Amino acid sequence: MKSTSRLTKGMFTILLGLIVVVFASDTFAQDGTWETKAPMPVARITGAGGVINGKFYVVEGYLAGVGPTTSLHVYDPGTDTWDTTKASALGPPRANAAAAVIGSKLYVAGGCINQYCNSGGTTNILEEYDSVTDTWTFKAPMPTPRNTAAAAAIDGKLYVVGGSPEYTALATLEVYDPATDTWDTTKAPMPTARHEMGAAAIGGKLYVVGGAGSSLFGKLEVYDPATDMWDTTKAPMPTARTDFGVGVINGQLHVVGGNDGVIFGLNTHEVYDPVSDTWTTEAPMPTPRVYLVADVINSKLYVAGGRSVSIEFIDVLEAFTRFAAPQSAGYWKTNAAATTPLLPVMLGNYTVDTFPNAQNVFKTMNCSIKSNNDAVGCLAGQLLAAKLNVENGADPCINSTIESADAFLISVGYIGPSGTYTLTKAERQSAIDLKTLLANYNTGLGCAP
Repeated sequence: MKSTSRLTKGMFTILLGLIVVVFASDTFAQDGTWETKAPMPVARITGAGGVINGKFYVVEGYLAGVGPTTSLHVYDPGTDTWDTTKASALGPPRANAAAAVIGSKLYVAGGCINQYCNSGGTTNILEEYDSVTDTWTFKAPMPTPRNTAAAAAIDGKLYVVGGSPEYTALATLEVYDPATDTWDTTKAPMPTARHEMGAAAIGGKLYVVGGAGSSLFGKLEVYDPATDMWDTTKAPMPTARTDFGVGVINGQLHVVGGNDGVIFGLNTHEVYDPVSDTWTTEAPMPTPRVYLVADVINSKLYVAGGRSVSIEFIDVLEAFTRFAAPQSAGYWKTNAAATTPLLPVMLGNYTVDTFPNAQNVFKTMNCSIKSNNDAVGCLAGQLLAAKLNVENGADPCINSTIESADAFLISVGYIGPSGTYTLTKAERQSAIDLKTLLANYNTGLGCAP
């Protein structure tokens, strides 16, 4: 998931006079942190990429000392290593393409096949990379050749919007269906023609932000495939800019880096919440840059490559975590200093209001589940740990499971560790299923069932 930019000689001079509007009400900072990961094998700019099965695939663009490339490099956060052995794209080498992932496949559309995207250098090529077979295939070309477009996947289809055929902005929205290898060109055009913007899918809708056209934009416009309509009423991004990276964490749109017409290589990090229609400012990216590639793995935003005023090619990979790391039930059992400020906590209708009370919940946990009391006690302990984690700033993605666990404890009349509980076979299994989800979260395995 990314926004792209062609390397034009005159673009930045044009942008220098533009005014960046900053809204004072949007300056509240969250408590996220950045860390540096293994650098890219070769520094890269204006590449494309996406996440498949928990790995970050980065392809094409310009490589330092090489120029345009078809190479594919894959980052594994589990080992903090890059794999350079994957099959290269079919070519020709290109940059400034739009990309998105559907299932186990990466789709790369359009882009530039020469340095400045001029004199016929813009392409409509669509390539599909199958991560299972490590093979590339040409698919039906995009009807509109363009570079610096943005793309996202919604319900198994590739949405490509905006971009430029050659120094002009497009409003075109085209949708590719892999099942039929066909493009739909009948969709409503984007209200604001632009290129070098970012796009992401949230809740089945296409969010398009920033970019340039008649001016430098902070505009946020949202497309609903169900109605084929655009919503132009959303709060604009505080920092109007181009050539940044985007990613979605917990249903919120993160925008990092870019070019605001004054600073060529920002470290600005802003976050949009669709629920409240508001923007907040997050911890800035340690390495200011433009022309980067970004996406999210397990609620962590990864930002790779790019350039700045002082560094033409950057190989730095940085990762942003918005939430504190969850801790296990064992951690909370022994950590009075961390637990006490977070109390009281409700377990169903039972109040845990002191550290000794919380410790008793944890001490009576028996997750071997040999009895109904064990099933309820283990669930209560994992639920308490999960609630303490969320109170301590961990990802609230577990909240729906927490609600289900609370409802279960209420239904069985939970009165604390001293209680005796009678469960049906189905209730016992429900307790086991819920405690497994909570335990996975508490040990850092995320919120997925």
